[in-house]
Amino acid sequence: MPMLPSSTNPLLLPVFGCSIYGLYLSYKNITRLQRYESQTKTAAEWSETVAEQLRTTQTTQGAAAVTVCFHLIPYPAPMPSTTHE
Repeated sequence: MPMLPSSTNPLLLPVFGCSIYGLYLSYKNITRLQRYESQTKTAAEWSETVAEQLRTTQTTQGAAAVTVCFHLIPYPAPMPSTTHE
């Protein structure tokens, strides 16, 4: 029986939905971080702890967004075997 391409596999629809939701959450968090970025940078000038937390948060949110986008890229399904035993 031939395999369906992964982009049409109905079992992947929940995974796709979760990825879209994760991308939505990353977008909301990144825009919220940008809203307070100038205040946080001012506080980071006075506190090394705040500066480190700011870098960690920015890195985490950016990595999450990139990871979710990467998982939304369809990958080719494995080709069915043509060898007969």
